[in-house]
Amino acid sequence: MKKIEYLNHLKTNLQGLPNEEINDILSDYEEHFQIGISKGKTEEEISHELGDPKEIAAGYKLNLKSNQPSDESTTTTTNDNTKRFLVALLLIIVNVMVLSAPVMALLGILVGLFGMGIGFAFGGLGLLLRLPFVLIGNSPHILTSLGLGFGLGALGLLVLILGAVIVKHLIILIKKYVKWNIELVNR
Repeated sequence: MKKIEYLNHLKTNLQGLPNEEINDILSDYEEHFQIGISKGKTEEEISHELGDPKEIAAGYKLNLKSNQPSDESTTTTTNDNTKRFLVALLLIIVNVMVLSAPVMALLGILVGLFGMGIGFAFGGLGLLLRLPFVLIGNSPHILTSLGLGFGLGALGLLVLILGAVIVKHLIILIKKYVKWNIELVNR
């Protein structure tokens, strides 16, 4: 098959592809012919080496179709994004409406616990700082002040430690809950 005949068959079989793509392909095959002729080959030998124009065109068409995104995958991605958005919105509503009251109550309890711990600790310190004045006044309540001062101070520190442990475990629980929410949205 001669060069012009070969390129015309190729062009005919490439119909359906974008014109720019067809022109690029034809240009590449003209170059193959020029290189082959410069090496001393005949147009028939070159066309035989290049192969059937119909098969070449089918390969280009198949390649172009496989590179184009399908409408189905786009629709699936859109549906997944919509589903994620709706699940996230529902979780926000549930978290705000259902969990806000218990979280606020727990926060109030923790503030009260820390306040109580600080109060006990400073109360014990106050009783211990009162000791010099008790000694001057010759009061029989020195041991009572000393015992209550150390006792209240120690109780205050224990309550503060308990509050810190509760906060630590509460933070771990909140992290797990947030992670579960994220996993639920990404399903």
